[in-house]
Amino acid sequence: MTVSVGDVIRVSARQIGSAAQDLVNVYYLQATSGSPDGDENVITAVQAWMDTVYAAMEDSISNVVEPFDIKIDVVDFIGGVLKITRNIATVAWGGGYVPASAGQPMPAGVAALIILRTLVGKVFGRKFIPGLEETGVQGDEVIATALSRLATLAANILAGFSTSGSVLTFLPGVMSTRETDFVPFTDVDVGSIGYQRRRRPGTGS
Repeated sequence: MTVSVGDVIRVSARQIGSAAQDLVNVYYLQATSGSPDGDENVITAVQAWMDTVYAAMEDSISNVVEPFDIKIDVVDFIGGVLKITRNIATVAWGGGYVPASAGQPMPAGVAALIILRTLVGKVFGRKFIPGLEETGVQGDEVIATALSRLATLAANILAGFSTSGSVLTFLPGVMSTRETDFVPFTDVDVGSIGYQRRRRPGTGS
């Protein structure tokens, strides 16, 4: 099977926390240019992208956090409802991201918050980066060293990725139920601390 320009993939990146809880971030990316490429090449590129994104922050993430798996699906709005149209695969992380801090993690649910902006009012994405070491946080802000790493992580998200040989390029955004369409990210805000609550399946970005 292949992925083509215009297709949107959902990348569900799961880690396991110190109390065996799921720590999940969901990313939507649209293939914006290039030629159709095979699933295996897309899988390899997703693994490399996730490793690049999170490795920027690994020295501020407690080593009790375990990168676990990545689920990749093709999604679309059908009758105004966001649905999975095809499952590509569920795979392990690529191995290039290894949480490295020996410090104690912040309590479950507490995470560095990234706001990803779009050009559409009230349409944005939020990403909660979990497992921060306690010394990386002061009050409700991320300290300077961790903040610099977080900014790099955010920039890596915004950059998206291409499959091998730049055959197919993907850029991140949000599948907006308001617009019933994919809306690309254009900018990011980083630095504050957020609390990731449980939410209904299929909601959020």
